[in-house]
Amino acid sequence: MKTVFKLAIGLLLLNYILRPGQIHATPDDSGDLAQGAAIAVDSVYQNDPAYAAGHAVDNSDSTRWASAVNAGTHWLRVDLGEVKSVNQVQINWESAYGRNYTINTSLDGTNWQTVLTVTGNTSGGLVSHNFNTVAARYLQLNCTSAAFNSNISVYEFRVYCGNLALNRSVTVDSTFSAGYEGGRAVDGDQGTRWVSLPNAGTHWISVDIGQTKLVRQVQINWEHAAGADYTIQLSTNGTTWTTAVSVIGNAASGWLAYSFDANPARYVKVNCTRASLGANISIYELYIGVEDSAALVNFWTKTGITAPNVTGGDQPVPSNLVSLLVP
Repeated sequence: MKTVFKLAIGLLLLNYILRPGQIHATPDDSGDLAQGAAIAVDSVYQNDPAYAAGHAVDNSDSTRWASAVNAGTHWLRVDLGEVKSVNQVQINWESAYGRNYTINTSLDGTNWQTVLTVTGNTSGGLVSHNFNTVAARYLQLNCTSAAFNSNISVYEFRVYCGNLALNRSVTVDSTFSAGYEGGRAVDGDQGTRWVSLPNAGTHWISVDIGQTKLVRQVQINWEHAAGADYTIQLSTNGTTWTTAVSVIGNAASGWLAYSFDANPARYVKVNCTRASLGANISIYELYIGVEDSAALVNFWTKTGITAPNVTGGDQPVPSNLVSLLVP
């Protein structure tokens, strides 16, 4: 009987382990996930070690990978070593930039999905590409058209698990008027903002990040109509909330950043009981980060420009972070 029981348990465990679709990605927004990663490329310029593939992931913007000189397709592929949650790629192009290219992801290095398509890029330099969070071990830059119809060259190819709030579903207590809706606080655009109604009541914004994650940091880019007294609350069901951070007497605007012990949450709410100006509150952007962060994400290192004609999202990352750590 014991043998039969053990066999049954073993089969159940095997069924769980092999069940298709059970991919468990490791969330990590501690920095560039591609730094030092194994890398493969289609070619190297004149097979010169000075332009070897590894220079695109060596965390140096003074070294670069360059492909062979031809008008064919050029590609760069990185292996993160394990499946990670990713939603942002940054490419620091040399003047030999890609004109038309895609960002593709894969769990196994064989089956690929395109998460972003760029057509008609017209400049080199640093470009940040955001897309919906996906589980991936491999990421590929696949360029079908180079700027000068020859080779391409990349100073640095960086991969991040960025803002989990980006373009997610939002609910708010109120909206001041058209053009200031809650979604403006998660659109990746630092020039748009959510604004509540102008009264002295409680104002709040809640973001549904789509699935339960171990959330450990929230950053708020306040407009001058900031919250004075507010909490950051977490929930797995959108009904029962726990308070992760409590702020009393804030008088600052701009980027304020809060880290805390990682807690499971699908919903994140900023609940303001008193506004700094005594009326409404306004938020340019919300950032939500997950577990395994060694430190708060430093937006100073993640500035970028916007490339044209992008499918899948291409928002510059803010560069004016002011960190305020709250125990």
